[in-house]
Amino acid sequence: MIANYLKRDPQVVRERMACLPGFPKAIRLPTKTGRAQPLYSAKEVIEWVHSHKEKN
Repeated sequence: MIANYLKRDPQVVRERMACLPGFPKAIRLPTKTGRAQPLYSAKEVIEWVHSHKEKN
């Protein structure tokens, strides 16, 4: 969903954006088998995107 919002390939989001220091931290819900797929707060991702808006 983040990749769609950013109009980027999901692999680019995973490998180049989600690992950036200022990117929102993942939410990982507990599962029986260990670590779950990372989830992100939509509000936090949108705020992060807007924080990179160019200032004219």
